[in-house]
Amino acid sequence: MRQKTSQKLLNPNQPTEQLGLIFIQKFAHQIGAIWRPTTNHDYGIDGELELTDRGVVTGTIIKVQVKSGASYMKNKSQAGFSFYVDSSDASYWPNVNFPVILVVYNPVDDTGYWMDMKRYLADHPPVGSTPVVRFSYAKHALTQKSLLALSEIAIPDEVERTEFLVDKVRETLHSNMLPVVGLPHAVYEAEFSLKRLAEADEGSASFAKDSGGSYRGFRDPTDETFHLKGYIDPATIKEIKYPHYLKASRSRDFAVGRWNRAMREFLFQRRLLAKDDETFYFPPNPDGTARSLTWESTRGRSPERQVAYPYIGKKSGLVAFWVHHACRIAFCEVGGHFFLRLTPAYVFTRDGEELVADREAGALSTSRKSKDRNYQVLNHLMFWLWFLRDGQDSITLTIDGTEVIVSTTFLNGEAAFGIPADEKSLIEIVAAHPDVDWKELESESETEEPEEE
Repeated sequence: MRQKTSQKLLNPNQPTEQLGLIFIQKFAHQIGAIWRPTTNHDYGIDGELELTDRGVVTGTIIKVQVKSGASYMKNKSQAGFSFYVDSSDASYWPNVNFPVILVVYNPVDDTGYWMDMKRYLADHPPVGSTPVVRFSYAKHALTQKSLLALSEIAIPDEVERTEFLVDKVRETLHSNMLPVVGLPHAVYEAEFSLKRLAEADEGSASFAKDSGGSYRGFRDPTDETFHLKGYIDPATIKEIKYPHYLKASRSRDFAVGRWNRAMREFLFQRRLLAKDDETFYFPPNPDGTARSLTWESTRGRSPERQVAYPYIGKKSGLVAFWVHHACRIAFCEVGGHFFLRLTPAYVFTRDGEELVADREAGALSTSRKSKDRNYQVLNHLMFWLWFLRDGQDSITLTIDGTEVIVSTTFLNGEAAFGIPADEKSLIEIVAAHPDVDWKELESESETEEPEEE
């Protein structure tokens, strides 16, 4: 008997379309939202996401159109792809009473990319009958982190949005401390032999006298190449190994002080000037002109920064003061661990050389730093890290033939809360302008009388 053949054929695209809807369902689960697919013909909308807050429905709706299949991804490059919007959808979406996002799903690698279409079409009015949307693989990936951006289009009020996101956004906490990852293996203490010092040359005797008649250092005094070996009483030599020398106050204070002295010498070699024991700043160029540096970020960008320059008074037309980018740099101990702490700062001079009196400089510096946002401070830290590492994988100080090695990765942490409106990408941080208009501070410089030297 001949088998009857049905005239109803399966839609060959249906399995792929279902994969796209399944992807959205999984995404909704990740962000704690409700996914309601459209049961009838979608007419430009495949379903809706409803955001929930602590298990409670909110009525906050985002309409979703899903296009599933690699064939929708045109003009591919390493950075992204193009999607050609149907003209009827482009006419329909702006009239929907809810936010509308377009999701392009690639079943080959199970990835999705999204775009706020009402905003996109408003910012990019269609030219011709087929609008083209350009997606970025990095910027438009639909992941759990997309909740922040989705909430911005669904909850316009910033206060309400912040309350909604308060326990949903995890924030990276950046510190200004670089971990010390390599230290000398021991500190040595010994006494100089009075008899041998009496026979010593003037230089060695002077060194012993200045050090109080005792030796403390990272160099093993029994080393045959040590120039003071012959003047030390071998019976008094004491070796305090790491980490024990960091636990006793006397040897710890010596070690940290010696590291800071080595860092000071390192910074002088890098042509910085010292305002005090910890604050170092950029001088002008040797010819007295403003100094600029082009630095390279971790993302390969090369912004230029003026690190020492005069501010010309708007009223007088004369140099009101010089601004010098500076940093307080010192080793410190936190919880039994040691770090190199960087604190960006400013130094002010009258002419590029003469320091502004502390009272006046304090007013300028406090006013300036109070205008720095968090991302601008991070920009300063990234710049100083670039300057200190000088293209190397670590910051290495050589002391008495031993090394102190500092990591070039800041100590970071993560908090289970965040400030949604304060988030900045690394590119935005690198591109942030490090300075504001100094005219706000000019009056302070002009009204203060210089202190008598």
